Parts: sequence; structure tokens; C-alpha cells
Amino acid sequence: MVDHRTSGGVSERGPVRRVNEDAFVANDARGVYAVIDGMGGMGNGERAAAIAADELGQVDDLRLALR
Repeated sequence: MVDHRTSGGVSERGPVRRVNEDAFVANDARGVYAVIDGMGGMGNGERAAAIAADELGQVDDLRLALR
């Protein structure tokens, strides 16, 4: 059996913030998916979300990374 997955994500800044601080990871090949909330209003929320997305995007197997 062949497993075909296609994923995607959309986020918007909303009515209050000037910048969208959220991020997401969608890696179908590795089965890694995450939504990262940048915590709008906190200092450098967009940077923290970008770092988290980058790190999670490099994970080979999320189950092993969480041990």
C-alpha cells in the first residue's frame, strides 16, 4: 500500500497585530507537523516561532525527539 500525504498551512496576523508571529511545519515525508504560536505582544515572538519551526523541520522522527 502506498501512502500519499499532502499537507499545507495558512496563518494570518489577525486584526490586532502588525506582524504574523505564528509559524508551522508540514513535512509529509517525515510525518512531522506542528503549529507554533508566536505569542503576539511578547518580545521577539516571531523569532521564537521561526527557531522552533526550523528545529522541528529538521527532526527525522518526532517520536524519538520527544524522548
